[in-house]
Amino acid sequence: MQFHAVGTFNDGSTQDITNSASTTWTTNNTAVISPNTSPAGSYFAAGPGCAAADATSGGILGSPAAEVAVPPGTCPTP
Repeated sequence: MQFHAVGTFNDGSTQDITNSASTTWTTNNTAVISPNTSPAGSYFAAGPGCAAADATSGGILGSPAAEVAVPPGTCPTP
């Protein structure tokens, strides 16, 4: 699976920062998904369950995190 990160700047403009050198991709559960380095924003499924995929750029964490369910896992309903 692959995600894209879009930055919104103070002037309201946006830019795709998926491949930016300052963008770091992380997860809160590496037992479910594991970040891949190429292509940027891609993850490997590691096992069933629920995990969040996040992008951080220039020290600013993306919001909201993308919730990923790897079958037969499910994510809690917000």
